[in-house]
Amino acid sequence: MILYDDGFFAELDDCYMVYITGRLGSGKTLFAVEIAERYLKKGYKLISQINCIWNDDPATMQMDEFGRRKVVAIFDELGLYFRTQKSAGAISSFARKQQTYLIFSGRKAPHDDLCELTVQLWFDFFKWFLIPIKLWRYDKINGRKSYHGYIIQTAWWEHFGVYDTLDPGDFPEDIVNTFKTWTKEYFQKYKRKYEIRDVESGRGDDISELGNDIASSARKMGEAAEKFASVPRGKKWWGS
Repeated sequence: MILYDDGFFAELDDCYMVYITGRLGSGKTLFAVEIAERYLKKGYKLISQINCIWNDDPATMQMDEFGRRKVVAIFDELGLYFRTQKSAGAISSFARKQQTYLIFSGRKAPHDDLCELTVQLWFDFFKWFLIPIKLWRYDKINGRKSYHGYIIQTAWWEHFGVYDTLDPGDFPEDIVNTFKTWTKEYFQKYKRKYEIRDVESGRGDDISELGNDIASSARKMGEAAEKFASVPRGKKWWGS
């Protein structure tokens, strides 16, 4: 149960994508399921490769007269399938145009263009003090500006059993190919030709992925440099 979202859902409704990161066992997938539940209650359907009792058959997810599909998708540990600029552009364009929510969760991040809104576990009060509260932090990148907020979660155990944590899930490329098909159908509706050339398979494109990793590393180094530059002279970075 999310007690306080600090504007998080307003940001998600604006960009339709979120990447949930964090250490193994921090509750990323469970949090993704809780986020999805908010939209399922509004009539959206769920597609994911995890074994979730709320999953719907993709065949039932038809476009309406405006080309919208009203779907929430959870990509659990599938970040590596969206590592290049073209694949990121294709999937983000699909999300906004068809008003479909994309929730990435896992330790392997998708392309930076899909990480406009990110969430990570900031502090687990239950782990340290047995207080049933988890504090999540979200970060939003908006052009040259960035800002953050906090989400307060409790009663996450109410979602235990909604998905099978031991089930390996469906073949990852199935859900990726489903989105490829849906995107093509959307463009065909408006008599446009659109080809997704590099939504990656499990083999991946090593050169493209390497390029993205370099770009991501450069961005993180730049952020670290900005933080270091903001430290007053004469004070050590690490305190004391």
